[in-house]
Amino acid sequence: MTGDRKGAVLSFSFLACTGAALLVFAWQGLTWLMTSAWKPVSVLTALDWMHVRWALAPGGWAELHQFLGHTPLALALLALAGLSFLVYALIN
Repeated sequence: MTGDRKGAVLSFSFLACTGAALLVFAWQGLTWLMTSAWKPVSVLTALDWMHVRWALAPGGWAELHQFLGHTPLALALLALAGLSFLVYALIN
């Protein structure tokens, strides 16, 4: 892959993760306004939505399973966007 193509992929990754984090947070805010109850969405919840079997019954890596269960999805997406921005900055 050329440098321009890597930069484009990382830029798209940054924008997609940031947009997805904003959408998740907006959905949580809208749900909270409609029901007066905050619905937490963790990384594990998103993995369950994608039908990843490990999210329901982790055979191993119980600590990672617990960590992902307590990590908000929007925060994880923002961290991933920050990571892609840092890699982009290092490449260029």
